[in-house]
Amino acid sequence: MSQATHPFFDPRMAIGAAPVPGDRPAGADPRGGAEFEELETEMRRMETDGPLAVNWRQVIALSSGIVETRGKDLLVGAWLTYGLAREEKLHGLAVGLGILKGMVAEHWEQMQPPAARERARVGILEWLVGRATPLCESDVQESDWAAAICAYDALSEIDTLTSERLTKEQVAYGDLMRALRPLRDTARRGLEEQAQQRARAEAEAKAQEESAAQAAAAKPESTIPATPAALAPPAVAAPSAVAPVAVPAAAAPIDLASIDQLPETLRILSSALLARDAADPRAYLLSRIASWWRIRQLPPHDGGRTGAMPPVEEMASVAALRQAGQNVEALRALNDLVWTAPFWFEGHRLTAEILATLGPAHADAQATVAGAMNLLFRRFPALLGFSFSDGKPFADPATRDWIAENGGGGGTTATSDPLDRVVAEARALVAGGKAPDAIEMLAGLTRGEIGGRARLLRQIAQARFCLDVGLIAPALPLLDHLEAMLTSHDLEAWEPALAVQVAELRFRALTHADAPRLVVEERRRNALEETRLRLVRLDLATAARLFR
Repeated sequence: MSQATHPFFDPRMAIGAAPVPGDRPAGADPRGGAEFEELETEMRRMETDGPLAVNWRQVIALSSGIVETRGKDLLVGAWLTYGLAREEKLHGLAVGLGILKGMVAEHWEQMQPPAARERARVGILEWLVGRATPLCESDVQESDWAAAICAYDALSEIDTLTSERLTKEQVAYGDLMRALRPLRDTARRGLEEQAQQRARAEAEAKAQEESAAQAAAAKPESTIPATPAALAPPAVAAPSAVAPVAVPAAAAPIDLASIDQLPETLRILSSALLARDAADPRAYLLSRIASWWRIRQLPPHDGGRTGAMPPVEEMASVAALRQAGQNVEALRALNDLVWTAPFWFEGHRLTAEILATLGPAHADAQATVAGAMNLLFRRFPALLGFSFSDGKPFADPATRDWIAENGGGGGTTATSDPLDRVVAEARALVAGGKAPDAIEMLAGLTRGEIGGRARLLRQIAQARFCLDVGLIAPALPLLDHLEAMLTSHDLEAWEPALAVQVAELRFRALTHADAPRLVVEERRRNALEETRLRLVRLDLATAARLFR
């Protein structure tokens, strides 16, 4: 079966191509209606308060109604697609891109904005690319394989259609294409592996049927017992019939596609070990490896505030178990939360505290829990400053101190370096809805008599923070200043690692969806070329990754 044509169906996709009721298939301009005004008001919240302040369910309902019954508007379609992607992840993105594909294919000439306004249409689509790309996670679950293929194929078709119909402008789909391509490839490999497994199973079943038929045909019709010599041929025939099936089985261990099943296997082993002995350190190590294996990049966030929900009910259950003195049951519940709530770091501290109360026999397990934290924070130290959707930090102050005491936090703990501590506190302020206070705190880093390398490091931290929270307007001139500093002081030779950091941040700023309205296009392109050349000189691998 061709994996590219694997079926993906959601009835909502049909509203893009379907005509609006009435004598005008593309409908009227919906922007004068009350529904559009309400939709636009909701979307403005994203500019002022960030994506987490938007009621995306309302955005989906309003924009779907407009596209289906009022008029085909590319901007409304882009808002709908982004809303679906935020609410329903990869499935929603596939649905939204399917709707857009239908609009572009069937209503290009009549939809809004008018076809003559190419720049407006290109800007809308590039806005969607810039916003949707960070939502594409690095892993794709089996349940989303069809959606991954559908999303990539729909975007490819939109690219083809707009390339043919735009005469003066073209849309840069590259970032979203690159984000979706590995997901599509993973899905194809998974579906192909499933097809091969089915084929092997069918072949094995057929071979067994043939073997049984041969054995039945070889039985003598008389009741005289057969001699051993007479039975020899069927005995040889049966193994030869199934011998070809043994070859794929022998090759299975080196099939890397099966490695995605390893986290679930480790989780099951961890639960079994813990059920047998709560003091077994292997149980705690396996559960953490299993859970954190799945984390390939930082979760989508807005200034450190993610869409993840804290395990409120489970936290209360653990507290009740501890209150009742049921420590082993609490350990099992906490071990399950390592998998279901991978960013609730307080649970690891609570696990270590319970193990400490259970005596010397549990000391190795306690040390394992504490030491394992660095497995995650070496890769993603920024997670210490992130929070759940309600503003609750991933790691409360007590947990941050515990992680720091045990050498976690990627080698630069939340309390070990003043600069890191200020940035982490600023992220927490943003997550709590206090962005102005966070900016004021960051601005204080470079006030007073601070010079040399310390000022450079602090300005790099300021630029990175601005980019992380979506403040592109101040990030761009700050990075221009840092670029000038690199050149005037020949820091490429003296501080190549810092020069690479500045170049990477500058690339992020110049390729952000808001950059074209803040920087003259020719200047933006020249700056990107400067950045590319600097990275080629200093870090060829990074240059190839960013400018592919």
